[in-house]
Amino acid sequence: MNTIKTGFSAIDEVIGGFNTSELVVIAGRPGMRKTSLALSIVRNLAIDEKIPCAYFSLKMNNVKLVNRLISNVCNISGSNLMSGKLSHEEWERLDGNINILLDSPLYLDDSPALQLEDLNDRIRKFVKEHGVKLVAIDYIGLIEYATRRLELDVVLNSLKILASELNIVIIALTNLYIGNETPETRIPDMADHDEFKAIRQYADWTFFICRSELYGNDNSNTCRVVISKDGQTPLGSATLKYQWYTRRFDNN
Repeated sequence: MNTIKTGFSAIDEVIGGFNTSELVVIAGRPGMRKTSLALSIVRNLAIDEKIPCAYFSLKMNNVKLVNRLISNVCNISGSNLMSGKLSHEEWERLDGNINILLDSPLYLDDSPALQLEDLNDRIRKFVKEHGVKLVAIDYIGLIEYATRRLELDVVLNSLKILASELNIVIIALTNLYIGNETPETRIPDMADHDEFKAIRQYADWTFFICRSELYGNDNSNTCRVVISKDGQTPLGSATLKYQWYTRRFDNN
């Protein structure tokens, strides 16, 4: 398998799917639904296509992560799931879909504050034991080395080498912080963020995600994903439907 489709037609039309050995960065300011996009891609691959995937959540424990996945896969309100107050239709969807999630080749790791070497070793183990083809890391700002935070370019360089070594796709999530952006007047641009200087050196693809409704340019049930090959120049964009109560993305 050399090409892996994301399951989102608008994205696949731009990139043609992921190629093995690629490093993909999902970037955006806090609150832009980066986790939701990564989980939705993993859902499309592991659950719909049965492609082995691993998800490393350095910020969310397995209980919360599994609840997010159940909500996503079974199309159940996350708040209803947490409270246990499900409607009759939601109970039916849960009963009909939970085994699909449990039987999927999706492997979760919620170890907090992983050091870079430990993370790389765990990824190698998933690939060796389960034949994992895609790994998502949420998010790389929490990776540590010798009790200190690593520079973004050091982490991305290591992950790019690992993706090539193991012949897998690695998706890395990273937060972007405001530079010269003036959000009250326009949608943010890649050039607003200093972090893209490091990203463009190592990432094969960059997905820059923003919720356009925050800038008065769109409604609340879509998100815009700007796609770049070099982390700087937009190659195209995709508009995806966003479902708030399940925190999932779907084709628009």
